Amino acid sequence: MTRLEKVGELKEIEERLQIVRENIKALDSSYYKECTIRIFVNTEDFKYKGNREDLLVVNDMFYNYLKEEERKLENDSMELVEDLALQMGSERK
Repeated sequence: MTRLEKVGELKEIEERLQIVRENIKALDSSYYKECTIRIFVNTEDFKYKGNREDLLVVNDMFYNYLKEEERKLENDSMELVEDLALQMGSERK
């Protein structure tokens, strides 16, 4: 993967991370015990495509999911930063 491709992927990861963090803040500030989420399955590959109805979930479950997603995205981001640093270091030699 080129440096430019890695930078583009890093940008996408950081944007997703920002969305996850905003949703975590929203759950932290909410006094409701439930929230709704909307899931879109954008594919033609599946026999069943789902629907666009909201799903009601317990905040704790969604919060735990978001925290796990945050950890994953942070790890992905750090790996890309390390790869970019190594790539730039090897290009300077």
